[in-house]
Amino acid sequence: MISISIKKHCNPTKTKNLIFRSYKNFDPLFFNNDLEQVPFNVANVFDDIYWAHGSLLKQVVNDHAPVKVEKPKRQSPPYMNAQYRKLIY
Repeated sequence: MISISIKKHCNPTKTKNLIFRSYKNFDPLFFNNDLEQVPFNVANVFDDIYWAHGSLLKQVVNDHAPVKVEKPKRQSPPYMNAQYRKLIY
């Protein structure tokens, strides 16, 4: 009963997700070949050339090094073990 009432009144801390690129299957040769094939001259058609270049480049980068989101695991303090948890509850 006590542990349930304690959990009821304590809001869990929110963890921030880790956003990173995965270079697990990244191959520089394939990446350079794909960059050579991107038609950057098409960007001149758009009013915002920087946006067009960025979107073309981002597509190639996302294909070779995709963005991944990982939720970090919640770690208990180093002094908290099973014996202390039982005593607290």
